[in-house]
Amino acid sequence: MSKQKKAPEGEQRQKEKKSSIRKKYLDKRNALTPEAREKASRKITERVLRMPEVASAPVVFLYASYRSEVSTKQLIQTLVSEGRTVALPKVEGETLVFYPVGFWEDLFPGYRGILEPQVSAGTEPVSPGPRDVMLLPGACFDYSGNRIGYGGGYYDRYLNDISGKKPVRIGLAFHRQFYPSVLPAEPQDVAVDYVVSERKTVKTEANKTKGYGIWGDILEFIAELVMELLDGIG
Repeated sequence: MSKQKKAPEGEQRQKEKKSSIRKKYLDKRNALTPEAREKASRKITERVLRMPEVASAPVVFLYASYRSEVSTKQLIQTLVSEGRTVALPKVEGETLVFYPVGFWEDLFPGYRGILEPQVSAGTEPVSPGPRDVMLLPGACFDYSGNRIGYGGGYYDRYLNDISGKKPVRIGLAFHRQFYPSVLPAEPQDVAVDYVVSERKTVKTEANKTKGYGIWGDILEFIAELVMELLDGIG
């Protein structure tokens, strides 16, 4: 009987580090109260709707929020009510397939209880183009756009399988899900172009050449302190 081939030591360490970070940041997200999560989700929704990339996108690829994720219900309902084309993923085997959706109430529990589009006979899937936008969930993001998801690799596989230019990718996260340094990333991991939290919208490409010098850290700390004080006043 042949033994199962072990992953290279460096690759195994990388996976273990990502797993540890994933757990830590999911715990941080889960610690938010429902009230705080809802308030932050409303602010994130407002920020997303103001983005020119979203306003001009022929199709907005979204996800149905699950458990402690940034709530996307209001975002989906607003876009659909404006007559926009919105597509949500359905897990089929080991891949994601996106289908156009109507209102939130039209969704039904699918993979792991996550709400998915109800696909009737003749419904055609939607594939993203370079002018479309895709909003992604995640456990955490860094300021360069690296993302740690939930370990299944569904979004990375999907985005790597797209031929041609990828859609604009926008990560949705609560502010506490920002990783302060550079996240470990593997060759198949696909970075996002923006990360939107309740406090700011980060254009990640601009940060790839910025670096993380000590003055940048100090300015970031001051900005965070000001935001904390403003939150307390509000």
